[in-house]
Amino acid sequence: MRSIAFSLASAFLAGAAALGISPAASPASAAVTVSFSDPDQFTDISDRALDVPNPRLLRELTAYLQALGAKHLPPGQTLVVDVRDIDRAGRLEPWSGGTVPRILNEVTWPRMTLRYELRQGGKLIAGEEKTLRDQNYLARAQSGDMGDELRYEKKMIEDWFVARFGAR
Repeated sequence: MRSIAFSLASAFLAGAAALGISPAASPASAAVTVSFSDPDQFTDISDRALDVPNPRLLRELTAYLQALGAKHLPPGQTLVVDVRDIDRAGRLEPWSGGTVPRILNEVTWPRMTLRYELRQGGKLIAGEEKTLRDQNYLARAQSGDMGDELRYEKKMIEDWFVARFGAR
């Protein structure tokens, strides 16, 4: 199984900016490491009608998770997230050749399967495999930056993160 991991330092600033965190809020206080298990087999992580994962979207999700960790995890905690599948909101229709926006409807909600481990001082304090879903994503269509192609997935991830790890 192939795993793609992105460094914390390279992706943190982009995610921090998306969440309104200043660069002074260092990721050293709480660290999040993100990997993607076999992204070639993910249900849908492309941004066009290509059958390959888009590395830019994977980097963007990495940065977002890391920024959430910097904002919400207490100092000294580390979170390791292994993303096992992503199915983005909406669908790219084969007839479009990837030239039209994603088709959104009530049955194409975003989904993500991940496994995480939360540690404090090296000791495992929580961990599980979880499938995130947002079946109500269309009702929240105005949430987030309308130009952000991952806005539905990011909202779903943020809701889970805050509910699971709390707001600091």
